[in-house]
Amino acid sequence: MADRHALSTDPDRVRERMDASRQEMAEALLALRERLRIPYDWRGAVHRRPALALIGAFALGFLLARLSTRMRRRDEG
Repeated sequence: MADRHALSTDPDRVRERMDASRQEMAEALLALRERLRIPYDWRGAVHRRPALALIGAFALGFLLARLSTRMRRRDEG
């Protein structure tokens, strides 16, 4: 039984392996791109969990209001 990873000097065989490797890399890149896109799909996240999005928006607004109040007081004082 021949080793699958044994080096071959046959040009056709080398081209086949290169094409297969290129295809595997393209598929892996597409899968990675999809995985990276999903976390940044904020509209989808809001659609899936609207209550959590509302709580997060309220918390962020609260924190921003507190920060802006502190900055205003520091500038006045």
